[in-house]
Amino acid sequence: MYGSDLDTSVYGSGFPRVNDKKPESVEDEIWDKYCASPWNLNNLPKLQGSMLRAVHNNIAGVMVPWLYVGMLFSSFCWHFEDHCFYSMNYLHWGEPKCWYSVPGSEAIAFEKVMRNCLPDLFDAQPDLLFQLVTMLDPSVLQENGVSVYSVIQEPGNFVITFPRSYHGGFNFGLNCAEAVNFAPADWLPHGGFGAELYQLYRKAAVLSHEELLCVVAKANDCDSKALPYLKKELHRIYAKEKNCREGLWSNGIIKSSPMSPKKCPEFVGTEEDPTCIICQQYLFLSAVVCCCRPSAFVCLEHCKHLCECKPNKHRLLYRHTLAELKQLVLLIDKYNFDETPQCRDLQRQLSCSDDSNALTKKVKGGHVSLAKLAEEWILRSSKIFQIPFSRDAYVNALKETEQFLWAGSEMDAVRAVAKNLIEAQNWAEGIKDCLCKIESWSCNRSHNLEKVDLEHVNNFLNLNPLPCIEPGHLKLKGYAEEAMILVQEIDSALSTSSKSSIPELEQLYSRACEVPIYVKEMEKLMARISALKVWVDNVKKCILEKCPAAIEVDVLYRLKSEMLELQVQLPEVEMLMDLLRHVESCQARCNEILNGPINLKNVEVLLQELESITVNIPELKLLRQYHGDAVSWISHFNDVHVNIHEREDQENVVDELQCILKQGLLLRIQVDELPLVEVELKKAYCRKEALKARRTKMTLFSIQQLMEEAAMLQIEGEQLFVDVSGVLAAAMHWEERAAHIFATEAQMSDFEDVIRTSKDIHVILPSLDDVKDAISMAKSWLKNSKPFLGSSFPAAHPSCSLLKVEALKELVSQSKLLKISLEERTMIHSVLKNCLEWEHDSCSLLEEVDCLFNTNNIDNALINGLIPKIEHLVTMIESILETGLSLGFDFDEIPKLQNARSILQWCSKALSFCSVAPALPGIESLMENAEHLPVTCASSALCSSLIDGVKWLKKASEVIPVSCNGKICKLSDAEEVLSEVQRIKVSFPLMVGQLLKAIEKHKLWKEQILIFFGLKTEERSWSKLLQLKIKHTLDRSLYIYKKSRGCNPRDPCIHCFSDIKDQELLTCSICKDCYHLQCLGATLGHQSDAEAYVCSYCQFIGSGSISRNGGALRFGGKRPELNMLIELLSDAEGLCVGIEERDVVQQLVELAIACKDCLTELTDFTLAYLNRDLSIISEKLTTALKAVEMAGVYYNHGNNRLELALARNSWRVRVNKLLEDSQKPLIQHIQKILKEGLAISIPPEDHFRQKLTELKCIGLQWAENAKKVSMDSGALGLDEVCELITQGENLPVHFEKELKLLRARSMLYCICRKPYDQRAMIACDQCDEWYHFDCIKLSSAPKIYICPACKPHTGELSVLLSVNKERSTGAKYGEPQTPSPPHTESRRKNIEAKPSLKQMMPAAMDHGNILRYSDGIDCLFWRNRKPFRRVAKRRAEVESLSPFFHIQ
Repeated sequence: MYGSDLDTSVYGSGFPRVNDKKPESVEDEIWDKYCASPWNLNNLPKLQGSMLRAVHNNIAGVMVPWLYVGMLFSSFCWHFEDHCFYSMNYLHWGEPKCWYSVPGSEAIAFEKVMRNCLPDLFDAQPDLLFQLVTMLDPSVLQENGVSVYSVIQEPGNFVITFPRSYHGGFNFGLNCAEAVNFAPADWLPHGGFGAELYQLYRKAAVLSHEELLCVVAKANDCDSKALPYLKKELHRIYAKEKNCREGLWSNGIIKSSPMSPKKCPEFVGTEEDPTCIICQQYLFLSAVVCCCRPSAFVCLEHCKHLCECKPNKHRLLYRHTLAELKQLVLLIDKYNFDETPQCRDLQRQLSCSDDSNALTKKVKGGHVSLAKLAEEWILRSSKIFQIPFSRDAYVNALKETEQFLWAGSEMDAVRAVAKNLIEAQNWAEGIKDCLCKIESWSCNRSHNLEKVDLEHVNNFLNLNPLPCIEPGHLKLKGYAEEAMILVQEIDSALSTSSKSSIPELEQLYSRACEVPIYVKEMEKLMARISALKVWVDNVKKCILEKCPAAIEVDVLYRLKSEMLELQVQLPEVEMLMDLLRHVESCQARCNEILNGPINLKNVEVLLQELESITVNIPELKLLRQYHGDAVSWISHFNDVHVNIHEREDQENVVDELQCILKQGLLLRIQVDELPLVEVELKKAYCRKEALKARRTKMTLFSIQQLMEEAAMLQIEGEQLFVDVSGVLAAAMHWEERAAHIFATEAQMSDFEDVIRTSKDIHVILPSLDDVKDAISMAKSWLKNSKPFLGSSFPAAHPSCSLLKVEALKELVSQSKLLKISLEERTMIHSVLKNCLEWEHDSCSLLEEVDCLFNTNNIDNALINGLIPKIEHLVTMIESILETGLSLGFDFDEIPKLQNARSILQWCSKALSFCSVAPALPGIESLMENAEHLPVTCASSALCSSLIDGVKWLKKASEVIPVSCNGKICKLSDAEEVLSEVQRIKVSFPLMVGQLLKAIEKHKLWKEQILIFFGLKTEERSWSKLLQLKIKHTLDRSLYIYKKSRGCNPRDPCIHCFSDIKDQELLTCSICKDCYHLQCLGATLGHQSDAEAYVCSYCQFIGSGSISRNGGALRFGGKRPELNMLIELLSDAEGLCVGIEERDVVQQLVELAIACKDCLTELTDFTLAYLNRDLSIISEKLTTALKAVEMAGVYYNHGNNRLELALARNSWRVRVNKLLEDSQKPLIQHIQKILKEGLAISIPPEDHFRQKLTELKCIGLQWAENAKKVSMDSGALGLDEVCELITQGENLPVHFEKELKLLRARSMLYCICRKPYDQRAMIACDQCDEWYHFDCIKLSSAPKIYICPACKPHTGELSVLLSVNKERSTGAKYGEPQTPSPPHTESRRKNIEAKPSLKQMMPAAMDHGNILRYSDGIDCLFWRNRKPFRRVAKRRAEVESLSPFFHIQ
């Protein structure tokens, strides 16, 4: 799929454009830079130097870039650009694009190879390469000698194609590219070739090549490099046009006429140009048309194919004459200063081509040239000007010029005469038309007839010399002179010095209407008459008006100014002036009052005098307004002042008086009530504060000020202020009492009584906050001191948080600031004293402990005295800790005492090791405790000495062997440890003795070894060595075999094979073998439950592990192989002399063979075992494993069989776990385990192999059946599908994919109730139900689809009626019961959480909710489907279903 040729003006461009909305993240400077960049493909066609600058149409792909969205292997076939343009392609993003290109110079060879390879296609479509549907292997082109180049375009690369360069290619994946054409000057010859190619193949062009050349040449904005290309192409077009036009004339087409001019000739536009009906090319320069088909045009080359008419019926249409085209070429020479040989050749060709004398055609009696015909026509036309005007003569003469005007500059004389003929004809016909209109109006005198304008007539009469002879010229001149006399009379009447009356002006206008020629002065005369009449009417209305103030002063002054402009002498003028003088007198009186202080009485007198005046004087109106405001203000104040002191809403009174005062200050008229308002406002303020004091609490100072202000205003006798005075007296009395209790430091009850008394006083009392603060401070102090007072009792709760001594000291200091007398102050002081005494005792004890820690030398005598002293200190510390904790305070000394106690206890235990030989675990435990000791105390002399001694004690314990399983140390290590005794300051005599004994024993063994090696060779024997090692291990191995058979004389340790009575044994709960705890070492150093212990051998066998990590040989070195010993024994039989070692080897071989026989018996049994019970072979394998690892002789074959037996046992254990696991196994897992069983040769009769094989067969059989059903397109019934799903869920093997397919298969869709069958489907946008296109008779996808169940039609629904009846009534077609999804969540929520089905279809159609064929049915998810029941009720209410859908 390839999204090609997408218009960027519709879909948007990848480059920024000026009109695009700028993203907020991009800066303005960067945006403007890239918008104006020349590499922006939106700007490329219009850059300076591009020929396409003259094109202003948004031609898609040429002037406007195209977008290309490619996918993997989407291709673009062989082609070159329209009009052989250059093109630039930019890859924005995505995968690369591969290009193949053939140079333009080899375009002909390319086309030849294409025609040879595809002859049938080119015969059917000669323009096949223009269709962009043909692709040929580039290797075929190269084999035929055509050069092919390729390039890989990466994102961010530009690719430019040149004119006539065939190119094609393909995409490597999803990408987006953008391309546009451009045309520098060197493109012009290629563009001409492209235009001829379009004409040859009759393919519609994108634009007119000739028009582009003419527009560019007229614009003159090309540089010197472009001018030679432009001139050459213009000369080619000129020569072609000249030859074609001359050929038309020679063939008999002599009619011609210019084309209608274009609306915008400075731009290239094809909307107005006709096209040739043959070759489909734009006809800009010329065209041929016939009168039989006026709407059909052809180019000059195809004029013979226009119609069957004779050439004299055809007409040549031309936009430019040959002279004008030549002038364009010469215009290029004017701006081209570089004279090249090529330019000079073109000039010579141009001058040679101007010779039109050789242009002849055959006529009756010989040949005639165009120049000779032109001379004859000029002679005939010159005689026409000398005779009276005859229209036919002029028309015939101009008609004859049509065969000359299209030609070059040699016909300029013809054009000049033709121009004079046209001017003369227009003049004479204009004279006749004016006379005709004048005579027609004179005869009829109808207003419907239009008069001739005097100026139009004068334009004809003032022409000198006259173009031709016209008799009506003098008659028209007489009419014009009569009209001019009338114009002079009107101008005289309208002049400023004229005193004409209205009747005189009306009489003059009537005369002007009788003249047959229209003069524009009539309009001025009529306007003067109308203005005079309107003025007189307005003046009469003003004089006769009786209503007061009905006339505006401005109207009178406007009438006066109009009177001066009109210059009239009428009786109404004097009346108007009298009225104006009276108005001015009134204005003067009003201004006199307004300019000074305004008195209310004077204003009332003036208003009464001028009450009846009819003119609306602004000053008088203003005085009326001032008077009304003052009267209204006085009335408002009087209303408020009535009973003002008795009102309860003094706040409103204040607001009203403030408003009245503000308004009074703004009055222009002086009023006497204004001072009274100020006094009443102060009283209202005072009453307002008094009411506020009665409603809310006020400060004592505010009430005092209020009463003083009332006394000043003499309103203190009002009842309101009497009540306030009583409240003030009660408050003063309370203040005196509060001062008394502060001075005497009274009890809490006195302060509380004062608080209670203050509640009855409606005043904010100054001392009340002090009283409350004193009580609050006392209560806060009591609250804070309550924990400290409770801690003095010995029964303090241990879980309570500890108190701080600093807080207690702070409470004591705060108690000094209390103003209330409290008993608790004494108690707090007592508690503080007890705490200080305890701190003193604890510090003394800590000093004593520090003295003990500083003890340096610790000898045996000192040790005996230190232990009791340490115990005494520990007892004292515990006692004082108990006392301190009982106080309940967080003393800093308590952690120090606790640390000292722990250190003393550790020192006591360490000192106790001096008299005993401790075990290694005890020493290690003591070392671990030492690591947790406080750093400060552990660095003391005593602790450092004891820690060094314990470390030495640990080294000594590690050196002394305790068991056979212990670590073996060198003699030098033991001696080094012994030498360190001198360094430590603590003595351990018992441990030193054991260490000396161990060293002495080792030295004795070493002396025996040296004695053995000091013997001669013949004196040495194997018995002395072999009996120490190999024989002992074989005995242990045989013991294990015998023990498994029931022989159990004793229970030694399996590791060390020692039955030492003083060491603790641990028995395995499975094999019942014994182990010393010390032999197990780190493996089970802290095993507490002996019954739950399982040895490593049993763990290995029971876990089914592949690698054997259970045990290891209990001795080092390499074990001898049994076959090697037997071979050695056979070699000894051939000796002539009997040796002692032969008997020893004989004895070892016999023991090893006995072990081998026991091992063979066990391995043969386990390899032949096929039953289900694994405990039997587990016991035998455990015995074999222990015995093999204990034996000192190696048997290769037996050990290999043991490894095989262990591998089979591991396989059986894993299979048993798989079968007994609660989670079902996957079929792939079963197949993998069976494959592993075959690798280790598990017999077919084996119980576990048979079980796995059975599961595999059942599972694969069901899976094959499920796969067939899932792809049967609904052939199997839904009940049988559900039964198959149930079978799959009950299988002992888990099939996730197959069950998923079956569940998707069980979902039914559409009105046909079939599963998804890979047909095209569409989803309802309301209920999300899917429908097949063919079931609902849908041919294309709408944007919004509503199914019939959601919005059914009311018309006839006949297509699905029978299907619905069968489904609703017939038992055979009963409604299928679609199983519900495994969850009940809304499908809408699932759609929000996961990609929709529309998005998950890989081969979906372009529309979002249409399904097409896709590989597999996995895209239909079970959890996204809804059951059929969801619309069953709704559909039951509909009589029938529509085969159509509803589109919104």
